Amino acid sequence: MTVYVYYQEDLPPVTTCPMIGGNGNDTWFNHDVTVFLDATDDSGIVNETRYRIDGGEWRLFSEYHVISGDGNHTIEYYSIDGVGNIEDTKSRMFKIDTEAPSLAFVWPEDHASVDTGDVTVSWICEDSMSGVWHFEVIIDGGGSVGYSEWHRNVTLEHPRGGTHRVWIRAWDVAGNTAIAEITFSVKDTSRIFVLAGVVAALSAMILIPFALGRLAQRWKLDEQ
Repeated sequence: MTVYVYYQEDLPPVTTCPMIGGNGNDTWFNHDVTVFLDATDDSGIVNETRYRIDGGEWRLFSEYHVISGDGNHTIEYYSIDGVGNIEDTKSRMFKIDTEAPSLAFVWPEDHASVDTGDVTVSWICEDSMSGVWHFEVIIDGGGSVGYSEWHRNVTLEHPRGGTHRVWIRAWDVAGNTAIAEITFSVKDTSRIFVLAGVVAALSAMILIPFALGRLAQRWKLDEQ
């Protein structure tokens, strides 16, 4: 006797949506996004996968789809298996920002000369799309120091006289970067003090003998 077993496959396919596009943070990408839709089914047969971008027309998916344009985007998708089971529509939201932040120093100006004492270097930074994320600051070629997105200045405490360099890299949330740097000089007052000391010493060398000579002359006059 032959027994036939029939298997009723009523589970819909499962579709995943991997993306490639230079990942940033918090669903941001900093390049055009390439979408891949990968569908699997218990029966081993997926008849078709359909998708649409930003509420547009439904399309039949083939190999991949490239999405461009700064701003918010949504892809919706579903698959149908070989026996007609239809997957519930899924969606994935993401954002694209391909523009770097704007970054510029406020004070001091490049190649400026500043007085001695603490020097506070300030800058402005804006990013209208994904927003400023954080800063990386290097002073005089030293180690890199990170600062939060709210930071807009750094103070050099009593820097030595001479030339100094401040280098800044700004990151936005999408991972784009901007770089700025300035070179400025601090007035070297130590040279002024040394010069003043030399002048004082020379003055003493001249005035003291002169004063002693005048006293000697007075003593002679008194003796007469």
